[in-house]
Amino acid sequence: MVSTESGGKTVDVDFSKAMMPPNFPITKWDNKKLNSYHGRVSQYLHWSGGLDITVQSEKWFQRGVDLVGEVANYMWNGLTAGNTAVMNLERLEPEMLELWELFSTGEISLETAVLRAEILEPLLLARFNNR
Repeated sequence: MVSTESGGKTVDVDFSKAMMPPNFPITKWDNKKLNSYHGRVSQYLHWSGGLDITVQSEKWFQRGVDLVGEVANYMWNGLTAGNTAVMNLERLEPEMLELWELFSTGEISLETAVLRAEILEPLLLARFNNR
């Protein structure tokens, strides 16, 4: 489970992905890479040191441009190649919340959760269509 900045709880990517139709594109972010990028880019946002070795240095500037380009490409590819996998627990139908809880505690496998979701789909669609 993931906590959002607003304090809400969300379902993990693998569960979200499994609940979507086949071939529905969802980006699974590499959190270690994102954390590394954050630290590396921060040195260009919160720099300190002599001007000759930072903002006035062509080498320092070019490394920063290259790094920001690399990070921007990674983010852009992730954002345009797939969807976010955010499912807010507070908004899940009770049956789906129960599936998430069973899966997240290891009581059922992801495959079992998918099978149960497929069984629930007609009921959930009918409920949705009757709102």
